[in-house]
Amino acid sequence: MPRLLLAFVGFTFLAATPTSQSADSKADKAAIDKTSEAVRAAFARGDIPAILAYHHPDVIATEQILFSVKGTPKRGGAPFLFQGLTMLVLVRYDKSPTGWATLREIVQPAPEEK
Repeated sequence: MPRLLLAFVGFTFLAATPTSQSADSKADKAAIDKTSEAVRAAFARGDIPAILAYHHPDVIATEQILFSVKGTPKRGGAPFLFQGLTMLVLVRYDKSPTGWATLREIVQPAPEEK
């Protein structure tokens, strides 16, 4: 199970494309690109210690949730139902009432039923 979680986190890391919002300078962008290349190379070699070296130790929980939200337009119209899938990356955080806080949340439409 830990390897499956590690592979999932790695895939998520590789699938994410850094934007100008996450890079404060050209040097940061270059460092992020170099990190991405190093992680991909480590996965290709099957080098678990190298993979772990690029993951912050506080990122220790992920959760995927299917959800539905019923909405009603304020200016009239038919109610609608949005179904989605969210992935949360959580870290321990002393100021949170539960001791955990969301570091990143990704929301997308739920897969269509077949």
